[in-house]
Amino acid sequence: MDYELDIYLRQQWLDERLSVPGDPNQMLIVSRKNVIDQLWTPDLYFLNLKDAKYHDVTMPNVLMRVYQDGRVFYSIRLKLSLSCQMDLQRYPLDSQRCDIKLATSDGVSHCRAARQAVGGSADSVQSRPIATDGWQPRGLSPENTIALIPLTAAEDGWFECRRAASGNNGCEGICYDELEIPQFTLTGVRDMKNITLKYHTGDFSALSASFVLDRQNGYHILQTYIPTMLMVCMSWVSFWLEQTATPARVTLGVTTLLTLTSLAAGVRSELPPVSYLKAIDIWIGTCMIFVFGALLEFVLVHYLAKKRKVEGDRRKSVKEMFFAKEEAEALGGGAPHGPTGPAKKVTHILQAKAVDRVCRVVIPLIFFTFNCIYWSLYARGD
Repeated sequence: MDYELDIYLRQQWLDERLSVPGDPNQMLIVSRKNVIDQLWTPDLYFLNLKDAKYHDVTMPNVLMRVYQDGRVFYSIRLKLSLSCQMDLQRYPLDSQRCDIKLATSDGVSHCRAARQAVGGSADSVQSRPIATDGWQPRGLSPENTIALIPLTAAEDGWFECRRAASGNNGCEGICYDELEIPQFTLTGVRDMKNITLKYHTGDFSALSASFVLDRQNGYHILQTYIPTMLMVCMSWVSFWLEQTATPARVTLGVTTLLTLTSLAAGVRSELPPVSYLKAIDIWIGTCMIFVFGALLEFVLVHYLAKKRKVEGDRRKSVKEMFFAKEEAEALGGGAPHGPTGPAKKVTHILQAKAVDRVCRVVIPLIFFTFNCIYWSLYARGD
């Protein structure tokens, strides 16, 4: 699973080769990509990147400011597709943590460079020698360094929302409550830290941060939970129908079961195939059990309503019943006495009605108990 970000990657460093005498606050703005490509820039990359693209409408979205004291500020707009290891056990009542990992391929000496890209502040200035390759600009020696320095507070505006002092709800940078994501709400950025990647080729520094995303439940409540709950309640209508109303009760039970199956198929089509059980699977599976149980209850009621003979009479063969009837007529006693069919039929009809009356109360009560347990476990969040 992956997620997309549209970000401004902003970096600042000190390149003494670009310094000239004069006011250090005077700057030169460079916006041409072909000019920027000829200057040194930090070699940063995203560890969990799957795809990326530059924005070049109406022209490449890059900006570089070169100050007279050698400071360089570099900003570029990127669209990133990053991998995110989501845990869907609580879906759709879940909260996800998606990481962004930014690293440098130039060793531990650049360990603070990545922090500038995600809005942090470096704890200390890190530097490395300039690779001059025999070329030495005037006034510099191979011992001169390129230093990575922290961004100023005005430029470090992504992760911290600072309201304007005038009270007009103005905001420097981008605030959490101003971000609009279709399915999630960004609640914060956690665990910003420096990490060291150890490979056979050496140790490399990186920066890691986690976006905390709470899934918005309005869509799933309206499109999944409420319709399935209505299907379960509709299946209970059969408890109030006559025991002999076979077409009505069968049609009602089969229709609700097929509708619930279609809703479940639509939900599964939106999710990746995972091997563990999700919260939505528990809900839909339980609803199917209740609907199918109502259909089985009708089978039992219909069987009791149509039952006419006692268990002993059903075991007799046709021949035994025929001779018993002839013997009774020869003796002038008429039909044999005992627990007759009509009396037993009345008893079974009463039993069928009793089953319906019990199900009218017990099954809704069980479903209500399931709802209390389900929502108390999943709706409270992590």
